[in-house]
Amino acid sequence: MDGKQILTTDHLTPPRGWSWSIARTVPRGEGIHALAISPESGTVGPSTLDALPDLQILHATSVGTDHLDEVAAAARGVITSNTPAYCTAEVADHALALVLASVRHLPILDREIRRGQWALPTRPPSLLADTTLGLWGFGPIAQALAHRAIALKMKVLVHTRRPIDDHSVRQVSWEELLCSSNVLSLHVPLISATRGRLDRDALSRMPARAHLVNVARGELIDEVAVARALRDGDLASAALDVLSTEPPPADHPLLSAPNVLLTPHAAWLSDRSIHRPVQRFADVLAASIRAGSPV
Repeated sequence: MDGKQILTTDHLTPPRGWSWSIARTVPRGEGIHALAISPESGTVGPSTLDALPDLQILHATSVGTDHLDEVAAAARGVITSNTPAYCTAEVADHALALVLASVRHLPILDREIRRGQWALPTRPPSLLADTTLGLWGFGPIAQALAHRAIALKMKVLVHTRRPIDDHSVRQVSWEELLCSSNVLSLHVPLISATRGRLDRDALSRMPARAHLVNVARGELIDEVAVARALRDGDLASAALDVLSTEPPPADHPLLSAPNVLLTPHAAWLSDRSIHRPVQRFADVLAASIRAGSPV
């Protein structure tokens, strides 16, 4: 686990003969039989696995496992697991907060006041009831966000590869999602087919002055293209909880782009969710012991 995170093990009792250890970097060496790691802590690939000769369980403290090389782990007999659905409500709430802040121009208004400008925006915000929210992906988080948005009278479009059985939203093509969404919110896993798909061409198809929200993975978007679209005024704002590099370097293009609202990969966090990844890790370990694993 990353020591910079505020996950704790204080309320958990490790199995007999075991002890917990929280490291600031991905550990290496002998004697480590089970490892839990967050996406923010780093990646685990073949070289890291080779440096952990005793590892038998590799656990993602997140829903996504794109920071783990599951193929390389399986080839070395390492069991991989994740933490499913532990923060669905939290991320949906956070995404909705980013949507509302974007539509109501809150970051822009706050910035102007701090600059000494007490004035109404030149472009008045739209009513939520007149706003179309587009969802790329329709897993549990996107579904929870859709239900929240519909309660606020927003129209919701969805693009996903599988058919959906939810008559409160409308399933559309990728092209229609881009062309018809006033706010586009991303909710797909990071795989080869989704990496960088929201590029310069995709952004150019969005309505003028649309808003972008991302609580999924930073690598889904071309960050240079997003920064350019913001500077050119083609994109009204970007509200992002994730970036391709976390924390971002000082020269990251979105740090200097206008109308960007950033949060530090915190959408998952609440006083309830904070302990769930470690509890899940303990449950996986306990199940392995009960199953007679040499762990």
